[in-house]
Amino acid sequence: MPHRLQRALRTARSVSARRLVALSLVPLCAGVVAVSGQSTVAHAGTGTLSSGTYSNSAGSRTYLTYVPSTYHQGTQVPLVVALHGCTETADVMRQLTALDNLAEADDFIVVYPQQDSNANPMSCWNWFQNQHMQRGSGEPSIIAGLTQWAQSHYSIDPNRTYVLGFSAGGAMADVMGVTYPDLYAAIGIGSGLDYGGSGMIAPQLTGTQSGQNAHAAMGSYARVVPVITFQGGQDKIVAPSDQTTIVEQWQTSDNLVQSGSVATSASSTRNGTSAGGVSYTVTDYNGPSGNPLIESWYIPSMSHAWSGGCSCEQYSDPSGPDETGAMYAFLAGHSLNSSGGTGQPTPPVGLPTPPVSLPTPPVSVPTPPVSLPTPPVGLPLPPVSLPVPPVSLPGLPGLPGLQSLIDLLTRILQEITSLF
Repeated sequence: MPHRLQRALRTARSVSARRLVALSLVPLCAGVVAVSGQSTVAHAGTGTLSSGTYSNSAGSRTYLTYVPSTYHQGTQVPLVVALHGCTETADVMRQLTALDNLAEADDFIVVYPQQDSNANPMSCWNWFQNQHMQRGSGEPSIIAGLTQWAQSHYSIDPNRTYVLGFSAGGAMADVMGVTYPDLYAAIGIGSGLDYGGSGMIAPQLTGTQSGQNAHAAMGSYARVVPVITFQGGQDKIVAPSDQTTIVEQWQTSDNLVQSGSVATSASSTRNGTSAGGVSYTVTDYNGPSGNPLIESWYIPSMSHAWSGGCSCEQYSDPSGPDETGAMYAFLAGHSLNSSGGTGQPTPPVGLPTPPVSLPTPPVSVPTPPVSLPTPPVGLPLPPVSLPVPPVSLPGLPGLPGLQSLIDLLTRILQEITSLF
């Protein structure tokens, strides 16, 4: 599709959360065999911009890669994977965030995966569909596979690989942090959603519920994941309260991995004003070391936008604080070998622990009630149809109701036996 036509379509679409997710509920295309390729298509600044296609059994996605001019094969550099929002492309994400410029200045590589419109008619990442919320499945496997391909193709520091995204891309960045916590050292969520969240169109999970679900999905790969999030107070697509839900999700999952790993109340709060005159508030939630493990930026006047982004793109607030710079500064402060820890494997979902008060009796030897003595070994209970003469039980002559107790005990034992 010609670039000008793409831009016209983007400008004409005023996407509400209802339309965005409703139109996103479509099945994915079938996967193809695993291949990858890349070709140089342009030069951005003084670095190199390339395009390619990555494929695995879950499907194929095109991507762009920016390599700074300072890169030298054999010298490891960080990697940032940047995920675009609905109705956007990899190139739009490049322009919106200006990550290429920062990569050139700070010496890291950026990969921009692009959603296929056949997988979602609004070009949204399918963060809300179960098959795209699991490790080794759907879009998470494609994005992770592309990340691993970049790690092997370039000299990438595996301890300093990060993922960030905007809007639907922010929601998918959250999913990637949950499903591949061993691959991404830290994540950035711009105007996105919590794990399993659906914005404004469906009942919300609480942050605690999202965190519990996230921890379960991590399984044996669970670790404490550092997170930075941005949100506008005038956002009509993603509810501003979702930022709180995201923070609570990661507080919950991090502390389930390692108790006390992150503060559950604000460690510090600071207010500021951007060069463009926009006010904002930054709230930090520290780990035991005293450094922020979760960082939350709130811009009261901002709508659904990338703060400090390029005015050349639709979802941008150029006057706001520099989201790109703040996100990378936070991400770069964390590495896989210095932040977080590995927790114990999560029990399989759907297999609850039996209640302690209801132990399972042995199959072949039911336990009789405590109030009735156990018959001597070798003396089976008499048949129900044969009354027991009182004289056969010394000490209990003529005790009324004894046969009823024996009948009741027999029925109880039969009921217990029938359970097995």
